[in-house]
Amino acid sequence: MLTEVETVNESGIKGLQPRYQTYARQKCFIAYSERAYWRDDLLSACEEVLEQPECELETDYARKHFAADIPLRQKAIELIANARYGIYDISYLRKDQNSPWQMPRNVMIELGIAIALNRPILLLRHKSNQELPLSKGLQSLSDQILEFSGTKTLKQSLSKHAAKWVNAVPETAWWNRYCSFGKQRCSYRELHPKAEQFGKKELNCTVADGVDPNRSDFRDVVEDVLERFGDVAYTYLDSLSLNEGYSFLLCSHCQMTRSAPFAIYRINSHTPAEAFISIGMSLALETQFEYKIPKIIITEDLQFIPTLLAGYEVFVVQSDKERKKSLKYFMPKVLKKVRNASWKPRALPFIDTTINVYGEIEPTESTEADEELGETPIERMIYIEGLSSKATIEQIQEILQEWGEVVQIHLPINPDTNQNLNLALIEMKEVSEAEAAAEALDGAEWMGKEMAVRKARAEDLIYARSEYDKKNDSQKSPNSSDENISSETSKNNITSQKAEPSQTIYVGNLAYSATEEDLKMVFEDYGSVKRIHLPTDKETGRPRGFAFVEMTTVPEAEAAVEALDEAEWIGRTLKVNFARERKGQQDIQAQVTPDPKWADEFDKLKQMLASQATPSHGNTSPSSQRKTIYVGNLSFDATEGDVKEVFSAYGKVWKVSLPKDRETGRSRGFAFVEMERSSDADAAIEALDSAEWMGREIRVNAARPRSK
Repeated sequence: MLTEVETVNESGIKGLQPRYQTYARQKCFIAYSERAYWRDDLLSACEEVLEQPECELETDYARKHFAADIPLRQKAIELIANARYGIYDISYLRKDQNSPWQMPRNVMIELGIAIALNRPILLLRHKSNQELPLSKGLQSLSDQILEFSGTKTLKQSLSKHAAKWVNAVPETAWWNRYCSFGKQRCSYRELHPKAEQFGKKELNCTVADGVDPNRSDFRDVVEDVLERFGDVAYTYLDSLSLNEGYSFLLCSHCQMTRSAPFAIYRINSHTPAEAFISIGMSLALETQFEYKIPKIIITEDLQFIPTLLAGYEVFVVQSDKERKKSLKYFMPKVLKKVRNASWKPRALPFIDTTINVYGEIEPTESTEADEELGETPIERMIYIEGLSSKATIEQIQEILQEWGEVVQIHLPINPDTNQNLNLALIEMKEVSEAEAAAEALDGAEWMGKEMAVRKARAEDLIYARSEYDKKNDSQKSPNSSDENISSETSKNNITSQKAEPSQTIYVGNLAYSATEEDLKMVFEDYGSVKRIHLPTDKETGRPRGFAFVEMTTVPEAEAAVEALDEAEWIGRTLKVNFARERKGQQDIQAQVTPDPKWADEFDKLKQMLASQATPSHGNTSPSSQRKTIYVGNLSFDATEGDVKEVFSAYGKVWKVSLPKDRETGRSRGFAFVEMERSSDADAAIEALDSAEWMGREIRVNAARPRSK
């Protein structure tokens, strides 16, 4: 029985590597059965068609690269991930008319890998399979499966499709929210799988088995063991139905595989294709996101185990008593590993593009359907290079809103510095808006850097990803330390200097739906929780998005901070650190040295554009002492009352202006605060600039009158 993937030789690839960039010729992956009598016809037909000048693709398959010291599945994942296209022969085979049909188990695993990695696929089925019904998960794909009977028919079919595959760049698809298999944007592709799992009250286990006389007995054993654990739920793979809004049952299987932290597979002659496809998906996700998914594999005979699973520890049992004994022994070990998994999310370069079979961005019109599916026509996108590494999404959005509505911003982040990679991709709602913004901003100086801005091209998506990889793979300087990190990179603490370890923990960027009981359940994994304080808004009674958790001992608090800081919970990345001692009303004060040049340059650019909508309060005050403050990067949930409460700690607030979007009525993310005394305003700017409030690092500086 497999409890950890560490039993497998891990000496090969780690993560998804763009090997295709080193290929002399781009490749097409072929998945087939070695024992199929049409194997040679299949390979020769593929080679003849794919090597034609209009394709120039080299055929490749896992067995070509056999190495005794590297698991075959590891090489298969690399080849499938980097191939321009994949051809999968899902035909069943048998020795003669009286022999039972045998499923191509390895091919089904390879198909699961391709679906999870968003690789374009072509499914083949031999004519001899006509009498066999397709498995439940593949039935909805029947009209997309090419039938062949020999070399001639296969060549004809391949020739119709081959030329379309050449430019399907693998890296564009790996991190794409748009699923080429499901033909739509999928929310499960938008997050690290751990983000789907983290913070849930129950650990959901996927169970896959086949229809045979012993099935009910097997399920009785599984349910009896799993129900002994109060926080474990289970779902049988074959019980899944088509999820609303999706076209294929395999989409439901893929989503279940991504959201379940561990799985149980019973493999025998009756195990359905969907179980092996699910295993393939799981293997691919482990490689793509570099984390382990425990799998418990049970069989009555090792002959049923596919060669791609060679190296896994498989538990061979013959009776229910043995199954129950083994599950009771191994389940606590698996659950302990799952519960105690310390995971910190890293920035992942997810993108939103609709890739057609030619590997290009679809030039579709802007429609409601486009917006709903998250499709991103390249004509509406602009590319910014030479961007200051300190610029944030909110700052970029505020600038670009002067030319129209910003649909989305892709800002790759270096996980070591928490700063951007000096480039960004932005989608505007209209093509004309993108063109106007690119023309106006090209060559503009912002935050000490001259930006190069133009309409985006398809290769910009790949370049952005490669820049992320280079930064992510590079090692930190040996001289770097937490103490040397600049205040501008320390964006996630309410006090940017490190607080001394204590029993009290600050938890920031909380989901507003989180309760004290939810927090208690999470932190109790690291020790005894003594007290929880979840501040609420005085006017609305709504949680303010942060909390304080007091543990019984300092070591328990240290363990919780180490494990949970930057972990994903209820859709948000938590900010967890030791709470700093409150100083009266100044507990929000950031103990950092502000960089006034940054704020000044931001205002300078806005003035240069002559588009800043800053209200001029200077001449309306009856007192020359009054001073207006600009507050940027505000949480959209902040109210005028919230802002006034914070700034009142530094003096009398005369007026707060919180601009709203005309169409939606939603806050635009900035405010103007008029203080009665200029000295009070200066004190507030000094104290609050770069402080974190309501999950965001606010920018506070003196407001400038609008240029006329």
